[in-house]
Amino acid sequence: MENINVFLENHRIDELVTYVQHLPKSEQKETTDYLLSKLKTSSDGNSRNMLAIILSDLKCQDAVEILMELISKPELENNRGSLVYALENLECAKYYKELLPLLFKGNFEVRMQIYSVMQNIFPQLCEQEQKWCIDYVERQLEEYECILSQAYDLYENVIGGELSE
Repeated sequence: MENINVFLENHRIDELVTYVQHLPKSEQKETTDYLLSKLKTSSDGNSRNMLAIILSDLKCQDAVEILMELISKPELENNRGSLVYALENLECAKYYKELLPLLFKGNFEVRMQIYSVMQNIFPQLCEQEQKWCIDYVERQLEEYECILSQAYDLYENVIGGELSE
């Protein structure tokens, strides 16, 4: 794992991915297990993001569960854009109920990444799962319409502002 650590320390992501892809299968598994372990235990946001992207580029399906655990941690709420981005190369459709709410709760980067992930996974969902997504988005839109209506009313009738066209 010495070579792996050198690549990581020097942030040589593309070279590391190429290196791992050319290893024998048994060594690839050992290396991805090592990277997964580092991803799970890393407390440094930059390292965690780099590991997530490397595992995504390697199409390491074992990373999905760890990524979902990290994405759902409240303490990482403002540091999960790259973690969501890493899901784009991976099969994560079974997590649609956990991912879709981030479209409405996440920061700008997370929302854009969730949009992209959902574009990939929505066609893979069965009709019932797609219906759940549609219903969820419709409920959220209704809630946002109500919030916007109240905000416009406050702005125009209480604060005295005028909206320009």
